[in-house]
Amino acid sequence: MHFAFGVLWVRPVWEVCVRHFRVPRRFAYYAAFEFVLAFSMLYELVEWGLSIALAGPDADAYNGQQGDMWDAQKDMSLALLGAALAVLVLLITRKKLQEPAAL
Repeated sequence: MHFAFGVLWVRPVWEVCVRHFRVPRRFAYYAAFEFVLAFSMLYELVEWGLSIALAGPDADAYNGQQGDMWDAQKDMSLALLGAALAVLVLLITRKKLQEPAAL
């Protein structure tokens, strides 16, 4: 799910940056990538906060951690990989669209 979050949010954020905020395309790639990383981190912090607030001493057994103390880092890494792949694909496809057709 976290990998899909990274893959699926890059393009819409890039489009919003370019079309609505008139951000230069090169910076929009970076902004979209950082958006995914930031919101992935925020989600993990909220998940951690809920596990502490609601579970108390049983926080390690909370579904969000799934018994793995490195679950949050793994989830954010998957989002990072998904976002990096999406930015790479977006860069390649945009570059191909800009190249003139060879005769």
